[in-house]
Amino acid sequence: MRDFPRARALYETTLEQRARILGADHPDTLMTCNALASVYEDSDSLDRAIELYEDTLSKRERVLGDLDPATIAVRNNLAGAYVAAGDQDRGTVSTKPCSPSADRPSGTHIRTLSARAAISPTPTGGVAS
Repeated sequence: MRDFPRARALYETTLEQRARILGADHPDTLMTCNALASVYEDSDSLDRAIELYEDTLSKRERVLGDLDPATIAVRNNLAGAYVAAGDQDRGTVSTKPCSPSADRPSGTHIRTLSARAAISPTPTGGVAS
């Protein structure tokens, strides 16, 4: 059984500690932001998840670049949250920047391949989720 309140509390505590010790833009802090956003998404707090994914993506792009595998993973998670919230168009548009990375040397990284698979058109014309 999933214990979202407990997971959320643990991630929130971890996030506060990492931000205080490592800084708000440290890759480990941003990794925790992504994990917390995922818990929000899984517990049907899509607005909170989207807000945190958007903030995390902005920071990752600034700190690590838009082609970093972790940045691409957050972009993919944000797209999934948009789709889960019923915003198919925004979900598709938000993943467009990760498609060109497939042509670069890092394009075979497992996170890149996962993101590309998630935005591949489904038989119904949407994106995979």
